[in-house]
Amino acid sequence: RYGSYSVLHIVPSYSPKARTREYFRSLGRHCGFTGLINSSTAFQGAFEERLNNQSRFILIVSGFENGSDLHRGELAGCLRNLNEIYISILSIILFGGEKLEDMKYAPFPLSLLSHAQIKRWPELTREDVYVIHQQMNINQPLNDNMADEVLKVSGGHPRLLHDCFQLWKENNTFESSKWCSEIMKNLFVWHMFTPFVNNSAKARHINELLNKIEVAPFHEYLTNKTLRRLYWNNLLKKKICINSEDYLVWRCDAIRQAGISILGNQVCD
Repeated sequence: RYGSYSVLHIVPSYSPKARTREYFRSLGRHCGFTGLINSSTAFQGAFEERLNNQSRFILIVSGFENGSDLHRGELAGCLRNLNEIYISILSIILFGGEKLEDMKYAPFPLSLLSHAQIKRWPELTREDVYVIHQQMNINQPLNDNMADEVLKVSGGHPRLLHDCFQLWKENNTFESSKWCSEIMKNLFVWHMFTPFVNNSAKARHINELLNKIEVAPFHEYLTNKTLRRLYWNNLLKKKICINSEDYLVWRCDAIRQAGISILGNQVCD
Protein backbone atom coordinates (compact mmCIF):
# COMPACT_ATOMS: atom_id res chain seq x y z
CA ARG A 1 0.00 0.00 0.00
CA TYR A 2 2.81 2.41 0.78
CA GLY A 3 5.44 1.39 -1.76
CA SER A 4 8.92 0.18 -0.89
CA TYR A 5 10.45 3.65 -0.63
CA SER A 6 7.81 4.70 1.90
CA VAL A 7 8.27 1.77 4.30
CA LEU A 8 11.20 1.53 6.70
CA HIS A 9 11.84 -1.29 9.17
CA ILE A 10 14.59 -0.72 11.73
CA VAL A 11 15.89 -2.75 14.68
CA PRO A 12 17.83 -0.93 17.42
CA SER A 13 21.08 -2.67 18.30
CA TYR A 14 21.05 -4.89 21.36
CA SER A 15 23.77 -3.04 23.19
CA PRO A 16 22.73 -1.93 26.70
CA LYS A 17 26.17 -0.47 27.42
CA ALA A 18 26.63 1.32 24.10
CA ARG A 19 27.15 5.06 24.15
CA THR A 20 24.46 7.35 22.79
CA ARG A 21 26.42 8.24 19.68
CA GLU A 22 26.96 4.56 18.86
CA TYR A 23 23.28 3.75 19.39
CA PHE A 24 22.01 6.47 17.04
CA ARG A 25 24.83 5.97 14.55
CA SER A 26 23.64 2.38 14.17
CA LEU A 27 20.03 3.52 13.71
CA GLY A 28 21.16 6.05 11.14
CA ARG A 29 22.86 3.29 9.12
CA HIS A 30 19.66 1.21 9.24
CA CYS A 31 17.78 4.19 7.84
CA GLY A 32 20.34 4.80 5.11
CA PHE A 33 21.24 8.27 6.38
CA THR A 34 24.58 9.48 5.07
CA GLY A 35 25.28 12.36 7.45
CA LEU A 36 26.84 12.22 10.90
CA ILE A 37 24.17 10.69 13.16
CA ASN A 38 25.48 10.72 16.73
CA SER A 39 22.47 11.90 18.77
CA SER A 40 18.69 11.81 18.88
CA THR A 41 18.66 15.39 17.58
CA ALA A 42 20.74 14.44 14.54
CA PHE A 43 18.61 11.35 13.96
CA GLN A 44 15.41 13.41 14.06
CA GLY A 45 16.88 16.02 11.71
CA ALA A 46 17.87 13.40 9.14
CA PHE A 47 14.44 11.80 9.38
CA GLU A 48 12.74 15.15 8.83
CA GLU A 49 14.71 15.63 5.61
CA ARG A 50 13.49 12.27 4.36
CA LEU A 51 9.87 12.96 5.30
CA ASN A 52 9.89 16.34 3.56
CA ASN A 53 9.85 14.46 0.25
CA GLN A 54 7.07 12.03 1.22
CA SER A 55 3.31 12.12 0.91
CA ARG A 56 2.98 9.25 3.40
CA PHE A 57 5.43 7.05 5.28
CA ILE A 58 5.35 4.13 7.72
CA LEU A 59 8.13 3.35 10.19
CA ILE A 60 8.30 -0.06 11.87
CA VAL A 61 10.57 -0.52 14.90
CA SER A 62 11.18 -4.11 16.05
CA GLY A 63 13.15 -4.86 19.20
CA PHE A 64 12.26 -1.47 20.63
CA GLU A 65 13.43 -2.67 24.04
CA ASN A 66 17.02 -3.21 22.90
CA GLY A 67 19.50 -0.88 24.50
CA SER A 68 19.36 1.03 27.76
CA ASP A 69 16.48 2.90 29.40
CA LEU A 70 18.15 6.15 28.39
CA HIS A 71 18.33 5.17 24.71
CA ARG A 72 14.74 3.92 24.63
CA GLY A 73 13.60 7.18 26.17
CA GLU A 74 15.52 9.30 23.67
CA LEU A 75 14.25 7.26 20.74
CA ALA A 76 10.65 7.44 22.01
CA GLY A 77 10.93 11.21 22.43
CA CYS A 78 12.35 11.57 18.94
CA LEU A 79 9.57 9.46 17.41
CA ARG A 80 6.91 11.37 19.31
CA ASN A 81 8.27 14.66 17.96
CA LEU A 82 8.27 13.31 14.41
CA ASN A 83 4.76 11.96 14.79
CA GLU A 84 3.43 15.30 16.02
CA ILE A 85 5.19 17.29 13.27
CA TYR A 86 4.21 14.92 10.45
CA ILE A 87 0.92 13.64 11.84
CA SER A 88 -0.77 13.59 8.41
CA ILE A 89 2.14 11.75 6.77
CA LEU A 90 3.85 9.47 9.28
CA SER A 91 2.59 6.26 10.88
CA ILE A 92 4.76 4.46 13.45
CA ILE A 93 4.51 0.86 14.71
CA LEU A 94 6.61 -0.17 17.71
CA PHE A 95 7.05 -3.85 18.58
CA GLY A 96 8.02 -4.67 22.14
CA GLY A 97 6.93 -6.13 25.44
CA GLU A 98 7.07 -5.30 29.11
CA LYS A 99 9.44 -2.32 28.91
CA LEU A 100 7.52 -0.81 26.02
CA GLU A 101 4.31 -1.12 28.03
CA ASP A 102 6.04 0.45 31.06
CA MET A 103 6.95 3.44 28.92
CA LYS A 104 3.38 3.75 27.67
CA TYR A 105 1.93 3.76 31.19
CA ALA A 106 4.63 5.83 32.90
CA PRO A 107 3.11 8.57 35.11
CA PHE A 108 2.36 11.86 33.37
CA PRO A 109 4.35 13.82 32.27
CA LEU A 110 7.04 11.12 31.99
CA SER A 111 5.16 8.97 29.46
CA LEU A 112 6.53 9.60 25.99
CA LEU A 113 4.03 7.15 24.50
CA SER A 114 0.87 8.32 26.27
CA HIS A 115 -0.79 8.95 22.90
CA ALA A 116 0.10 5.53 21.48
CA GLN A 117 -2.56 2.89 20.86
CA ILE A 118 -1.84 -0.63 22.16
CA LYS A 119 -2.46 -3.69 20.00
CA ARG A 120 -1.83 -7.02 21.70
CA TRP A 121 -0.53 -9.93 19.64
CA PRO A 122 -3.48 -12.31 19.07
CA GLU A 123 -3.61 -15.82 20.48
CA LEU A 124 -3.03 -18.69 18.07
CA THR A 125 -6.16 -20.15 16.50
CA ARG A 126 -7.16 -23.47 14.99
CA GLU A 127 -6.34 -22.05 11.56
CA ASP A 128 -2.82 -21.20 12.74
CA VAL A 129 -2.37 -24.80 13.92
CA TYR A 130 -3.21 -26.06 10.43
CA VAL A 131 -0.63 -23.71 8.91
CA ILE A 132 2.11 -24.80 11.36
CA HIS A 133 1.22 -28.46 10.77
CA GLN A 134 1.73 -27.95 7.05
CA GLN A 135 4.96 -25.97 7.51
CA MET A 136 6.46 -28.75 9.64
CA ASN A 137 5.69 -31.37 6.96
CA ILE A 138 3.99 -33.81 9.30
CA ASN A 139 2.86 -36.79 7.24
CA GLN A 140 -0.17 -37.72 9.35
CA PRO A 141 -3.42 -35.77 8.78
CA LEU A 142 -4.77 -33.18 11.20
CA ASN A 143 -8.45 -32.63 12.00
CA ASP A 144 -10.29 -29.99 14.04
CA ASN A 145 -10.40 -32.07 17.21
CA MET A 146 -6.67 -32.74 17.02
CA ALA A 147 -5.94 -29.06 16.35
CA ASP A 148 -7.99 -28.07 19.40
CA GLU A 149 -6.15 -30.64 21.52
CA VAL A 150 -2.78 -29.23 20.46
CA LEU A 151 -3.94 -25.73 21.42
CA LYS A 152 -5.17 -27.02 24.79
CA VAL A 153 -2.00 -28.95 25.65
CA SER A 154 0.37 -26.17 24.58
CA GLY A 155 -1.88 -23.37 25.79
CA GLY A 156 -1.36 -21.73 22.41
CA HIS A 157 2.25 -20.93 23.32
CA PRO A 158 4.07 -20.85 19.94
CA ARG A 159 7.26 -22.46 21.27
CA LEU A 160 5.43 -25.25 23.11
CA LEU A 161 3.04 -25.88 20.21
CA HIS A 162 6.03 -26.32 17.93
CA ASP A 163 7.57 -28.74 20.44
CA CYS A 164 4.34 -30.78 20.53
CA PHE A 165 4.37 -31.09 16.75
CA GLN A 166 8.05 -31.98 16.81
CA LEU A 167 7.32 -34.87 19.21
CA TRP A 168 4.50 -36.01 16.94
CA LYS A 169 6.80 -35.88 13.94
CA GLU A 170 9.60 -37.78 15.68
CA ASN A 171 7.38 -40.52 17.15
CA ASN A 172 4.87 -40.58 14.31
CA THR A 173 2.13 -40.77 16.97
CA PHE A 174 -0.42 -38.24 18.21
CA GLU A 175 -0.04 -38.63 21.99
CA SER A 176 -1.12 -35.48 23.77
CA SER A 177 -0.73 -37.03 27.26
CA LYS A 178 2.98 -37.57 26.61
CA TRP A 179 3.31 -34.03 25.33
CA CYS A 180 2.04 -32.75 28.70
CA SER A 181 4.74 -34.65 30.56
CA GLU A 182 7.39 -33.35 28.16
CA ILE A 183 6.23 -29.75 28.63
CA MET A 184 6.48 -30.21 32.40
CA LYS A 185 10.17 -31.11 31.93
CA ASN A 186 10.82 -28.50 29.23
CA LEU A 187 13.95 -26.45 30.04
CA PHE A 188 12.37 -23.41 28.40
CA VAL A 189 9.46 -23.55 30.86
CA TRP A 190 11.75 -24.19 33.82
CA HIS A 191 13.84 -21.18 32.88
CA MET A 192 10.74 -18.99 33.25
CA PHE A 193 10.19 -20.15 36.84
CA THR A 194 13.72 -20.58 38.20
CA PRO A 195 14.37 -16.82 38.82
CA PHE A 196 11.82 -17.07 41.65
CA VAL A 197 13.46 -20.09 43.33
CA ASN A 198 15.81 -18.10 45.58
CA ASN A 199 13.15 -15.59 46.62
CA SER A 200 11.02 -17.33 49.23
CA ALA A 201 8.40 -14.56 49.38
CA LYS A 202 7.77 -14.60 45.63
CA ALA A 203 7.92 -18.40 45.52
CA ARG A 204 5.25 -18.52 48.23
CA HIS A 205 3.09 -16.03 46.36
CA ILE A 206 3.39 -17.90 43.05
CA ASN A 207 2.61 -21.19 44.79
CA GLU A 208 -0.66 -19.68 45.94
CA LEU A 209 -1.39 -18.58 42.37
CA LEU A 210 -0.56 -22.04 41.01
CA ASN A 211 -3.47 -23.46 42.97
CA LYS A 212 -5.97 -21.09 41.37
CA ILE A 213 -7.95 -21.61 38.17
CA GLU A 214 -8.50 -17.88 37.70
CA VAL A 215 -5.27 -16.32 38.92
CA ALA A 216 -6.28 -12.66 39.12
CA PRO A 217 -8.41 -10.06 37.33
CA PHE A 218 -6.87 -8.92 34.05
CA HIS A 219 -6.08 -5.23 33.64
CA GLU A 220 -4.51 -3.49 30.67
CA TYR A 221 -1.58 -2.61 32.91
CA LEU A 222 -0.74 -5.05 35.70
CA THR A 223 0.65 -3.13 38.66
CA ASN A 224 1.55 -6.30 40.60
CA LYS A 225 5.18 -6.98 39.64
CA THR A 226 4.95 -10.76 40.08
CA LEU A 227 1.87 -11.01 37.87
CA ARG A 228 3.53 -8.76 35.31
CA ARG A 229 6.61 -10.98 35.17
CA LEU A 230 4.55 -14.17 34.82
CA TYR A 231 2.42 -12.55 32.13
CA TRP A 232 5.35 -11.27 30.10
CA ASN A 233 7.10 -14.63 30.50
CA ASN A 234 4.04 -15.92 28.62
CA LEU A 235 3.09 -18.23 31.49
CA LEU A 236 -0.24 -16.45 32.01
CA LYS A 237 -2.77 -15.40 29.41
CA LYS A 238 -5.97 -13.40 29.30
CA LYS A 239 -9.25 -15.30 29.60
CA ILE A 240 -12.15 -13.37 28.12
CA CYS A 241 -15.32 -13.66 30.22
CA ILE A 242 -18.57 -12.55 28.60
CA ASN A 243 -20.64 -11.88 31.72
CA SER A 244 -17.89 -10.79 34.10
CA GLU A 245 -14.48 -9.16 34.13
CA ASP A 246 -11.62 -10.81 32.24
CA TYR A 247 -9.13 -12.93 34.17
CA LEU A 248 -5.54 -14.09 34.00
CA VAL A 249 -5.21 -17.88 33.82
CA TRP A 250 -2.26 -20.24 33.48
CA ARG A 251 -1.50 -20.76 29.80
CA CYS A 252 -1.89 -24.52 30.13
CA ASP A 253 -2.05 -27.12 32.90
CA ALA A 254 1.36 -28.51 31.99
CA ILE A 255 2.93 -25.09 32.72
CA ARG A 256 1.04 -24.92 36.01
CA GLN A 257 2.23 -28.40 37.00
CA ALA A 258 5.80 -27.48 36.06
CA GLY A 259 5.58 -24.45 38.34
CA ILE A 260 4.34 -26.59 41.22
CA SER A 261 7.21 -29.01 40.64
CA ILE A 262 9.81 -26.24 40.56
CA LEU A 263 8.55 -24.01 43.37
CA GLY A 264 6.71 -26.52 45.54
CA ASN A 265 9.63 -26.93 47.94
CA GLN A 266 10.67 -23.29 47.90
CA VAL A 267 8.18 -21.82 50.36
CA CYS A 268 10.24 -21.88 53.59
CA ASP A 269 12.41 -19.01 54.73
